[in-house]
Amino acid sequence: MFLTIVVIMVVQVPCVHARKETRTPAVEAFAAAYNDFEKRVREQNPGDSDLERHLGNMTNYRMTIVADGSSLVVEIVPLPMNGESLRGGGARYVVDTETAVIVKFEPFR
Repeated sequence: MFLTIVVIMVVQVPCVHARKETRTPAVEAFAAAYNDFEKRVREQNPGDSDLERHLGNMTNYRMTIVADGSSLVVEIVPLPMNGESLRGGGARYVVDTETAVIVKFEPFR
């Protein structure tokens, strides 16, 4: 029997911006994925259309975090826009919990 704990966050994550010395290794790992994705989102969505404005806003994403051994798996999926689900636009990160290094990045297409 396996037990998986999933934490779903739908709001902004203030702990990502907390002082570095107060963060736990898991928060550091999550922050690495969050900050990388936020940077990619801003670069890819200049805000010229409603869709780009939606995808360019980090509050429009659901983040699922799963501890997997010495790694943290972070899946980031866009929330529906105008009641319609979006295909693609998110990503899956595998981050080493001890070093907060992104081991794998998989964009959802």
